[in-house]
Amino acid sequence: MGIIIMFDLNNRQSFHNVQSWIENINGNMRKSVPIILVGNKSDLPKQISDSEVNDFTKEVDMQYFETSAKSNINVNEVFLSMTRACVEHYVSNRLPQIDPNVVRLDEKNGGALNKNCCVIM
Repeated sequence: MGIIIMFDLNNRQSFHNVQSWIENINGNMRKSVPIILVGNKSDLPKQISDSEVNDFTKEVDMQYFETSAKSNINVNEVFLSMTRACVEHYVSNRLPQIDPNVVRLDEKNGGALNKNCCVIM
């Protein structure tokens, strides 16, 4: 699961609402999920500067895309990036972290070494 937060690059209030949307998400989610910020309508003159958006995305540590649904600019890239982020998030939270320098012993045998007791990870 992931969340795409979209605001209108031509509507300053839309950009100002992003912070409260993030707070709402963080307050209602039990665990973290990937979040991508999207500024839409990049085909029109912007009311929000690049530096404002860059400062904000650094502050909240969030990936950012500018898109134009009308002109089909970066739309696919947003969804591909979200897909990658969701898979990476799932894998990192579901699979054990593998350390190539660790040898795990079978706990059933009290850690005794025998032919079938060790898993090298």
